[in-house]
Parts: sequence; C-alpha cells; structure tokens
Amino acid sequence: MQSPPSKLLIVRLSAIGDVVMTTGLLNPLRAAYPNCQISWLIDESIADLLSENPSVHLIKWPKRHWQQLWRDRHWSRLFKEVRAFRRSLKDAKFDWVIDAQGLLKSALLARFTCANRRIGFAGKEGNDYLMTEVLERQQGKQIGSEYRGLLSHLGLNPQHYRMALPSAVETQSHTEALRASLFAASNYICLAPFTTRAQKHWPHSYWLQLLAWLSQHNGWPCLILGGPGDRDLAEQLTRQQANTYHLCGHTNLLQSSELIRTCRLLVGVDTGLTHMAVAHGVPLVALFGSTRPYLQTYQDNARILYDNRSCSPCRRHPVCDGRFDCMHELTPHRVSVAIEELLNESSAS
Repeated sequence: MQSPPSKLLIVRLSAIGDVVMTTGLLNPLRAAYPNCQISWLIDESIADLLSENPSVHLIKWPKRHWQQLWRDRHWSRLFKEVRAFRRSLKDAKFDWVIDAQGLLKSALLARFTCANRRIGFAGKEGNDYLMTEVLERQQGKQIGSEYRGLLSHLGLNPQHYRMALPSAVETQSHTEALRASLFAASNYICLAPFTTRAQKHWPHSYWLQLLAWLSQHNGWPCLILGGPGDRDLAEQLTRQQANTYHLCGHTNLLQSSELIRTCRLLVGVDTGLTHMAVAHGVPLVALFGSTRPYLQTYQDNARILYDNRSCSPCRRHPVCDGRFDCMHELTPHRVSVAIEELLNESSAS
C-alpha cells in the first residue's frame, strides 16, 4: 500500500478549460492528504487563474521565454536555464507527481522531478514511458470524467470532484469597479462566444439574434468576455446591439472568472470561460458541437445544448466541408428557450 505523500506536484500546463477542470482534484486531494504540500506546475502565461488559490503552491513554467531564447539562437543560455529548472524540480523532492495533461512535454517535466510515483494519462507521444503508472482517459457524460477516473485510481471518491476558482478581496473589488464603469445594473448576463477552433463557433448572426432577444425579453446588460485577440469581433457585437458591452483584453483570467461568478447567467461555447460557470455554480447554457466535452455537470442549473451526430467527434477533421451543421442547428430559439427555463427556475427558488 502506498504511503501518503508529503509533497505532491500536479502538472497541468494549459489549456484554460482543462486547467479549470483539473482544479476539481484539489479539494479531494487536500481532504485525503491534509498534511501534504500540493504544488502545481503551470504555464506562466495563464498562472494568474490559480494565483489566489490558497490550497496550492504555483510553479511557473517559462515557456514563452524559452521559446524566445530558441528563436534568438541563445542555445547555451537556454540549456543552462532548462538545466537549472530541472534541478529545482528535483530538489523540491516531490513524492508523487500527477501529470494531468498527458503530453510528452508535461511528462518530461514530471520526469525532471525524479519522483518515485509518477501518474499520468496514456498518450501517443511516448509520454507513457516517463510515468510509473499510466491511466486510460475516461470519456463519460459527466464533467471532468478523466479527472474523476484519476481520483478513483488514487482510491479517492470521484463524487467529491468539484472545481474551484477562488479570488481575493482585491480582485473582487477590481472586477466590480470594471463592471460598474460599463453599466450600473448589478444583474447582468455573460457571454463567452470565442474559441480557437472553427467547429466550436456559434454563428455571428446567431449571437446577434440572441442579443436582440435578450434586450427585448430581459433588459439586463450583456457582458462579452474573451482575450485580446477577440476584441475586434466583440466590438462588432457591441456596435450592432444596444446594452451590450465587452471587456475582451481588459481582464486577466482570474478577473474574468470573478465577473462570471457574479453574473446571473452565462451563455457560451466550448471554451474555458464556459467551464468557469460550472466552477462557480452559475446558471449556464452551453453550446456544444462535435467536440462536446460533457453532457452533465454536478449542478441542476445548467443546460447543455448538443446534438449527437454520426460524425461526432470530428476533432480536427470535419467531414461537413466546413459547414459545421452541428453548431448551426443550435438555433437562437433553442437557446432562448433554455435561458427562459433557467431564469424562471432561478426566480422560483
């Protein structure tokens, strides 16, 4: 029987949505091993998302800096910095490492620790050989199925899986001031329209129809969230519809999380901001196409709109010639019906 760890490292470098889902491991691990120091190795570009979580110590991976050294051909300096980073991970003397990413890069970083127990997901990049225990990813209907499977592997109750994105008073005050600079109403709806893959996009014209319907039937301000690269599209939406605002590029990830925590409802596609709504227990309408990550959350105030098609999941090889029928068939009417149901239930409670 494995002795409990005194020092444990989670390796989940990116992406935002998966980092959000991986936070569901923290509370069960903390409850099972109360004397354990839990650290998290994460890409420094998104580390702010976990920066105020008191249950975890962050170790930031300087990916962009290393990439810049490579592009500038500063190979000697890069080698020295990688070697020093490796030494720091080894010197931390972790007992266990959980590679929650399952890629070669995350497995290499896990191997740098020289921990006796290294647990990771099976992959196709040779990362299995760097682990001492390899798990197959569980693909189920529940949010975080693979992480629930990991908890079971550790002998912990998967039903204790709950995502958590705490923020401090300073962040809460700052985001409240940002919101108040746009509109005075305390009730508002968040929209998360943006993602990097075309088969996850909901059509621009559908967002406009939904915004018009919200303006007529609800009247609450709508706040669009996203990154700096989403600003142009967000401005198109705000110009074309009254009482619609955006903060794309004006907030970090934790601030966006806090804005989601205090909204009345979020409508979003398959993106990290959408999963944050589940973490905060906010009423959610999720618009999922062929890449559907889950059908069930652990809350009753979520509606997952998804049509199971024979071509799902298409991943990065769509067979629809780029039409993405799976997203076009999620009509604004279907979304508005789901929103009405959630808001009525919320009012009744």
